[in-house]
Amino acid sequence: MSSPTVRDQKLLGLLNRYQILSTRQIRTHVFSEISPTNMFRRLRILEKRNWIKRSVGLEDGSLAWSLTALGASKIGASSPNIHVNRNTLGHDVLLSELRFALESVGLGEKWIPESELKQKSFSPRTRAASETPVVPDGLMPVKTKDGTFVIAVELELLAKNKARYRQVLRKYAKRDKIKWVWYIAPNRRLMKTIYDEWLKLERYSFSPELILSDLDKVLSDPWNIEAFGLGDQGKMFLRDVVEMHAPSPKTLLSKEALERNHGSESTKNPTKKSDHTPDHSVITQPSEKSSAA
Repeated sequence: MSSPTVRDQKLLGLLNRYQILSTRQIRTHVFSEISPTNMFRRLRILEKRNWIKRSVGLEDGSLAWSLTALGASKIGASSPNIHVNRNTLGHDVLLSELRFALESVGLGEKWIPESELKQKSFSPRTRAASETPVVPDGLMPVKTKDGTFVIAVELELLAKNKARYRQVLRKYAKRDKIKWVWYIAPNRRLMKTIYDEWLKLERYSFSPELILSDLDKVLSDPWNIEAFGLGDQGKMFLRDVVEMHAPSPKTLLSKEALERNHGSESTKNPTKKSDHTPDHSVITQPSEKSSAA
């Protein structure tokens, strides 16, 4: 029986951690020192051994890859809890790229993925509850001068109707164990829509704060992430609030590749939150050019 090489182990480990990666991401993080021909030959071998499996559906026609139960066993990991959805494949690959970017500055290293959160949220006891819990794309703890807090991360590529946003945000407003709900979106118009719906909601003394960031800027320059919704001026560099480290040299997806990928809790007794909110005029006027998610 074949044993994984050192490079195989790295690939299987990354697929176990991020759940789904594009061929481009695999080349960047695993096979950067060998030719594309040899990389594809090795991927086909691992696929034939049933250690990894391919998925189609990315807009640029490239492949995405995930870990099988047998592949997980080769690195001593538990069977992966992932269902590959072709309709969200571009989103899921881009979420992996987002995590690479955040980890380059020390964020998201203890990321809890949506699949794990769903497994916990929809337990028999939770299903008996009257309200279905909201499940973000991921949760991550962050360190600040005031302690360690949890951020719910939402990668939002396509605009939903306003009623849907109100439903989701209303549930977030009742979450007392989350410090911030962080929406990362591809344009100011979408960010403004989300923020406007948040302002309309009744919030409580324990409600999290809503912050928003531009997707391309997070991916291209994670050290200088701007978080709209923080501070008295309505935005701050995230590094001024959260413990981060300067990024080491790292290759991220090109802007053209990002554009291709774009296409595709408990509650307490409600105590009404103060009406005081910082000036968020910085996101009240959408940019003239808004890219479609």
